[in-house]
Amino acid sequence: EQGRPGETPSINRIILDSDEDEDVEALGRYQDSLVICTRKQTYVLTWNQSPRGAAPVLLSSQYGCIAPNSMVEFPGGLAWLSDRGPVVLTGGQLRWIGEDMREAFTGISPLYQRDSKGMMLHSWAVHDPERACIYFGVRSGRLSATIVDEGFNGYNWTTASDNLKTK
Repeated sequence: EQGRPGETPSINRIILDSDEDEDVEALGRYQDSLVICTRKQTYVLTWNQSPRGAAPVLLSSQYGCIAPNSMVEFPGGLAWLSDRGPVVLTGGQLRWIGEDMREAFTGISPLYQRDSKGMMLHSWAVHDPERACIYFGVRSGRLSATIVDEGFNGYNWTTASDNLKTK
């Protein structure tokens, strides 16, 4: 607040893109910046000395994040799952590294399963520093599985609710 050092306004919002009206799906740290992903877009927010704050900068309108638990930091970068597959942010550049897996994510009959909103909330990622690699875990449609809720009712992937699919 102006004239009150050390106090922050109770209402502090940053509008990413008023035209798209998308929710923030994932946040990650890249160097001294905050990476903000909606389903379809990626922004970078870098703090500065201005008392009014900073405005997010659009990094990509092609790649967002469909799996919040897939955003993983590693030395020198950040990676996550976009609608088309894995992307990586290194050297200030966002690159799609899922070319070989595109059909599994976006083909006519995609291998990797999504919920009714096109999200993969059940997916995850982890960085293995010893092997210097990132592992992504996704649900494949190849296996038949039964999802059981708290009342011990069984569902398959098609009949399960989005809430069950995230567990």
